[in-house]
Amino acid sequence: MFLRHFYYSVAASNGHAAQEVDLPRKYRSVPFQCQLVLIMGIAILIGLHSPIFAADNSKPKFLFSEDDQILPALTKSDADVPWPSKTIIRDDKWLNQPLTRLDYILGRMETTLTADNSAVAQELIAAYFEKYKLGIAPSVTFSVQYSDENGRLFIGAMIDLVGKPKAPMRDFCKAMLGYIELSYPLKPDSRWDIKALGALERDKDTVPYRDAIRDLAGSAISVVQVSSEHETAGKGAVFSVSCNRQEADGPITYHKNSTPMSATP
Repeated sequence: MFLRHFYYSVAASNGHAAQEVDLPRKYRSVPFQCQLVLIMGIAILIGLHSPIFAADNSKPKFLFSEDDQILPALTKSDADVPWPSKTIIRDDKWLNQPLTRLDYILGRMETTLTADNSAVAQELIAAYFEKYKLGIAPSVTFSVQYSDENGRLFIGAMIDLVGKPKAPMRDFCKAMLGYIELSYPLKPDSRWDIKALGALERDKDTVPYRDAIRDLAGSAISVVQVSSEHETAGKGAVFSVSCNRQEADGPITYHKNSTPMSATP
């Protein structure tokens, strides 16, 4: 009786027809220990057919078995996964200091500088340089940084991974510098209001804004650096030219550097 009712309850829990099974008479006289063994066997057989143990054949297989053996992705988002906790960022005093207006302005200036000049930089690179080896795209980074040490605001671009120059690199440097100064001239201008201050310019009293723009433009230095990797006299080298202007209507200063490339074994 015990065995019969067990089979009935297990089958029903796994979605099988809920019908009590009348076991053959020969099993009714089996000793209790043997019934336990038989119960375990029945449970295993029924469990193998349960949806819990059924293999998920609906998902496409990965091309390589090493990938297919990886555990399935969690259904939770990354933020909900119980990752091991750390407090180092929360306890870092510098990271948790509030932003200043200058911090906001620097971030906004870098964003607008990139938006204004990314496309034109690629056009100038194509005009002044051959393509870099292996067809690797040039790297162009625009940045706006303030130095507490000397109190200057550096507005510029760094260009790497360009090929052999078609024209003097200083000409490219001068042209790129001119476009940067179209975004942020080195003297007070309405472009500073729109591009740098943004949401900070909201009060009717414009005196603080005029003073801030005067100080920002008066501290700015425009800078461009370009590096070209190519062969000369049968040897590979990296050639760099940088240029900067420190004051409005001031002269452009140029610097150069060249470094031989180590031979590839």
